[in-house]
Order: sequence, then C-alpha cells, then structure tokens
Amino acid sequence: MPSLVFSGRELDQYRRRRNAAPSPDSFGIDFQQCPYSCSDASSCKLRCRVAEAPRSVFSMEDSPSAVSSGGALRVRRGVDISELFMPASKVSQSRGQSTLLSISTSAARSFCLICGAKPQHQRALICSMACDEKVRLRGHKIMRIPYDHASHKSIVNQFESSWRHTGKKCPAVKHVYLIVSPKLVVDRYEAYRERVEARGNFAATGRSAGNENRRWHGTRRECDLGEDGQTEPCTLPTCSLCKIVRESFDLRFFKGRTGWGRFGRGIYTSSTSSKSDDYACDATAQSSLKSMILAKVVVGRGCKMRYDDTTLTAPPLGYDSVLGEKGARLNYDEVVVYSNEAIRPAYLILYEV
Repeated sequence: MPSLVFSGRELDQYRRRRNAAPSPDSFGIDFQQCPYSCSDASSCKLRCRVAEAPRSVFSMEDSPSAVSSGGALRVRRGVDISELFMPASKVSQSRGQSTLLSISTSAARSFCLICGAKPQHQRALICSMACDEKVRLRGHKIMRIPYDHASHKSIVNQFESSWRHTGKKCPAVKHVYLIVSPKLVVDRYEAYRERVEARGNFAATGRSAGNENRRWHGTRRECDLGEDGQTEPCTLPTCSLCKIVRESFDLRFFKGRTGWGRFGRGIYTSSTSSKSDDYACDATAQSSLKSMILAKVVVGRGCKMRYDDTTLTAPPLGYDSVLGEKGARLNYDEVVVYSNEAIRPAYLILYEV
C-alpha cells in the first residue's frame, strides 16, 4: 500500500493534537453524514478523517522507536491527515503553516467515493452505475472530496490559477464537495451535450464532447451547508446556493441579485474565480467561509461579444452560447447559456473570506 512519510517533528505535532482530543468525534467526524456510510470509528474506511490512530493510521512496519530517535513513520495512503492541520491549498502553505498538505496532495490518487475502487478516468469520483445508484439511494446531495483525491487537487488548482484580480489576495480553499444532482437533471444535461456535439463535432478537434468546460458561479448562501458536517441543503427560499444544489440552475430566477444581465436573460459563469467571488455572498454572520459553485457548462459554439446586449434571450443564430470577452465593457470573461439543460452544478467549494 502506498504511504506518506512524516518526520518525528510532524508526528509530535499530530500527537499533541490527538491527545487534546482523543475521541474520533473530537476530530469533527459525523458518521451519520459520512460519505462512506461509516457507522462508528471501528468501521470507518479512513478516507474522510482520522478515526483510529495510531494503530490503523500508521504502518506497523515502522517502529515507534525510529520516530523517537528522529526517524520517520509511514502513514497509510487514504488517511486524510491534513484535515488535522487545516491548511487547504498552496496559498495557506505560503503563510508558513504546516507542509503536511503539500505531502498529501503531491501524491494525489484516484478512487471511487463509494467503493474505493480505481475508476477508469483519473479524476472520476464515482466508478460505476451501481455506485451512482448507491449515492442516490442514500440521499446524498453533496459528498466531501478527500484532500488526497486527484479531483480535489484539480479543482483547487483551477480555483487558484484562475484568481486573476490583482487587488484581491487569493484565499485558501478549505473544503471541496461533489454535488449529486438529481438524475433527471444529469440525464437532460447529457442529452443536450450530445445534441450540441452532433452539430459541432468538437471531439474530432481534440475538445471535449459539446465543448464542455468547467466554469465558476458565485451566488448567495444563507445557511451553513458544507460546514461542520452539514451536507443537507436548506429549504430557505432566499438561499440560492441550496436551491441550485437541490434542483440545478433555473432561468426563472434570472436577475435575482444583480437586477440585470449584460448579455440578456441567461445563466452566467466565468473562467475567472475571482470574478465569480464578486457575486458570492454569505449571509451567515457566524461563518468565516464563502462558497462557490464549479459548474459543467456545454459551451458548444460560442459567439464572442464585447458590447452589451441586454435584449438577448437566446444565443445568436448558429451559436450555442455567448462568450463575453475581456476588454471594452468587461474586465474579466463571462460565459452565458440560455437553457437550463446547458449547465449543471458539479462541485461546491468553501474558502476563506
């Protein structure tokens, strides 16, 4: 089994944390919400948080005496030990915090969130239709993605590399979740993508089917979804985030916060995370985190536009979307689609305010 290697100093820090809170629940484990359906510490699959330590966390091939003498102890891969030290991105490492996360993410791996098997695609989170059905039968709406998963690393990298506002410091990502959309939403999205691909034949030119892209969307959160083990969306009518998580995007709520649309009545996203941050609003006074959605968008053939056209209710003839280009009236890019089927929420991230 692959392993992480920690120095004696790092393990001393870990043990001090553990001694202060020896109970698994002290690490914030909510086994009712565990994406692996764990019922207690003894059955935990050790991918969500450290539940049994050090017996089940540390490999027995390394003796404790080696650590006490300045050596290193191996930690089993799959244990999200970085959760105990809380830095969640390269940004937080630059602030002089622990380097444990850099160790765990540098060896990112791929595994199914349900059964643990290795999926065919490196960043896939669910390996099969059978596991997908299990997710839906269990009623999951969001599932936390462990720090050592390749998908987690990919999403954090996209967030940090697309933070382009020079006047805003890139915040640290704390949590990343998979959004489990209703099957009807996924089926309609995939059918739409197939239709766009049939028209544009994007895959033949090396692009993804339907010219699918991941784009950021900032919206309003009025609850603690994603914090403290809370994985059930609220039902507050004004919590736009939870409504999107539960039901996906809906054009009926166009103009909900901004009051207008530069390119008409559409659903707006951006490749620039710092731009979407301008629209991310957290109404929970107690929270120190903000939320943002990373959506899958069928861009298809995009019509590049630099000037406002607030009358649009569909892309120009022969196009599938509108691409608002930087310059003229825009400081950063926008992607606008005019059909609910052209977009679906894929991931939820929580990051520092």
